[in-house]
Order: sequence, then C-alpha cells, then structure tokens
Amino acid sequence: FGGVTQIRIRGSEGNHVVVLIDGVEVGATSTGEYDFGGMQAADIERIEVLRGAQSALYGSNATSGVIQIFTKEGVRNGYQATAKIEAGSDATALTNFGFQGGGEDFDAALSASMRRTVGFNISDFVSEKDGDRNITLNGKANLDVTENLNIDVSTRYVNRKSDTDDQDFSGGATQGLVLDTDSFNKTKEFYGSAALNLSSFQDQLLQKLEGEITDLKQRGFSSGADNGNDGRRYHASYQATLFLDTLDMFDSNHSFTAA
Repeated sequence: FGGVTQIRIRGSEGNHVVVLIDGVEVGATSTGEYDFGGMQAADIERIEVLRGAQSALYGSNATSGVIQIFTKEGVRNGYQATAKIEAGSDATALTNFGFQGGGEDFDAALSASMRRTVGFNISDFVSEKDGDRNITLNGKANLDVTENLNIDVSTRYVNRKSDTDDQDFSGGATQGLVLDTDSFNKTKEFYGSAALNLSSFQDQLLQKLEGEITDLKQRGFSSGADNGNDGRRYHASYQATLFLDTLDMFDSNHSFTAA
C-alpha cells in the first residue's frame, strides 16, 4: 500500500490514459496521470474502460484510452445502510460505512472508508516498518427539478500518508541500497462536480452543462528535505446529443453529439 500505481493501455504511458471518477478528471496537473495507489474500491459501483484514442470527447491526453469509475448511487423511495470491517496481516485494517437513500424526486449516497496498515520494512536495515493510512469520503446527490430537468452533484475527498525509505546515493558501502529513514509522502485529493441535465422532445435531445474542480496537494519528506506540489484544475463543459431513428430506412438508430 502507498506505492505509486499506474495503469497503462496498449503499452502507452500512464499519462496517456484519462481517468474519470463520477465524470471528474482526476489526473494530476503536474504529471497528467492518476495514482491508483490511493483508490479504495469499497464504494465503487462499476468501471468502464474505453481502449484506443478517445480524444474527440475526452481531450488530447486520451490518446490510448479512458477509464471511467462510477461510485454507488442513491436509491429512490427508501434507504439502505452498509458496514464492513476487515483485518489482515501486517496489522492491516479496513472499515467502511455507506448510506444510500432518497425520496420520490431525489436520491443521495454517502460513504466513508479508512484503510490502515503498519506495513513492513522496505529496507533490509534496522526494523522500522513503513505503513500506510488512507481515509476516503465520497458523496453524491441527484435531484429532479422538473420532469425534464435534473441536477446532480458529486464530491470525493482522499487523505493519505505513506511511509517510505530512501535509496543511498552517497557512494559508500551501501551505495544503491535502501536505508531506514523517516521519509513519508502525504496527499490530499478533492474532486467535485455539479451538472444540469435537460431532456427534450421525448428524450430525443439530451443536454448537459457541467462544472468540475480537481484539487491535489502533495507533500513529502525525503533525504532530509521537504518537497511537494499543488495542482488545481477547473473544467466547464457542455454536451448535446441528438437521437434519431430511421427504422423505415436501413432499420437503424443514430446519435449525433456536439461538445
């Protein structure tokens, strides 16, 4: 836990894959890629993968593919709650709580997860263990303003800390080896979105206006020095899709998208 984790599609680099969580692009502005090492799966409903170039709709970074991650939705006219506790080796523990509910014209889902492990010693020297802590909060809501107008919002917050050890570049007897140090990395991630969805002409024309924010703060301590960077992305989009059926000609269904 805590190591940088990439996903590559068709042999490309990690920053050639666009990753979306509930429609929000979550790649770091500094590297262009998303670190899956901080992804907890407790609140994930499904994952969709598009292979190949998808730049027309998802931007120039989507040269090898797109990964869309959807978290659990709320439920209408009722509610349900879930809880889970797991434990394992290296003093590893995971707790997760979730709530889904709603009424006739709205629904919401909330979840909280904490994963913690004491870990093991990355270095072959001394006995200091390198652990990891991850706290993930997720929320989303959906409101029907009218029969044809809908509002949906989503937020996600991740706070994690990972212990590391440093490699020795001093030129001495331990050159190239990993030494026991007090190094660590801290990351705070925030993703949010709000969207208006309008359906017209008996669902033949769908329009979506959306605003998104991605905020990433990374801090580290390594080789006796502090390091880190901040990145923030604002994104506004509009998309319209027109559905046409030509059942009398070719017996076909068509969709035309403008974004």
